[in-house]
Amino acid sequence: ISGDQNAFVRQFREEILTTHTYFKYQVPENWDLNWNFKIGPAINPTQLDNTNAECIMWIKPEEFEREEDETNYINFIDSAGSFDFTQALSAKRPAIAAKGLNNYQAASFDGSDDIIYATNPATSDFDIPLGKDYLLCFVLNVSDTNSIDTVMQIGTRNSNGFLELNIMSTSTQRHVRIRTRVLNTNFTLQWNDTVTFDQDAILLVGEVNGTHIVRWNGVETTDTGTRQAIDGGTSNITLGAGYTSLADTAYLDGDIYEAIAIREKAVSPSGLTTTDCLK
Repeated sequence: ISGDQNAFVRQFREEILTTHTYFKYQVPENWDLNWNFKIGPAINPTQLDNTNAECIMWIKPEEFEREEDETNYINFIDSAGSFDFTQALSAKRPAIAAKGLNNYQAASFDGSDDIIYATNPATSDFDIPLGKDYLLCFVLNVSDTNSIDTVMQIGTRNSNGFLELNIMSTSTQRHVRIRTRVLNTNFTLQWNDTVTFDQDAILLVGEVNGTHIVRWNGVETTDTGTRQAIDGGTSNITLGAGYTSLADTAYLDGDIYEAIAIREKAVSPSGLTTTDCLK
């Protein structure tokens, strides 16, 4: 250990965590060891910040608040401070799933009417103009239901400045998709053949150093399409479904364990620090 045997330390740590009867902890991606964060998971938003990037939202299962009868989740508390999520109607709240990944209980969205809203929607924190890098990151499990499922939406669907993150499981479309809009015209980014359904996964989607990327359980693909500026101050932000002025839409059938958003602090000073931010 004193000789900087990082590989030995990491192996020893994982053997303890994965064999312990309580933790059963698993590291889903084997990152290289030569980076500037401590070995082990980050535990607060500032650990995800660096010179160019900042964590603007971190929803994690330790901060999910439950109904008294332990059936559904009422609130998701944002550890980064700006975007607590809630649902006033019990019938539309995500259920408390059975213990799953690393012994946590995910929020289970039923694909029918579950949706949860940010309590502080009109904020510039989610303003992401052209030329500014960002990452939306999720630990989730999406069901293969021949549908279009919305994981997250910023703004009203099909309004200028909105962003919609979908996972497609139809017979002809099986991919991750982002839609944005300007001047009443939608622009679509999609990453084909990236999704594995009905199993726990880490999804990272966004723009890093000017390139549109998706990472699904460590496998990265890129897209050369175009996105438009995202206006975080227009209206609500949702998890588990999209919404319009008339009705919610494209409900998620699946589980969400965790959601993180990271953005560049300024427009193109040098981009996100790719290695550290992705890790």
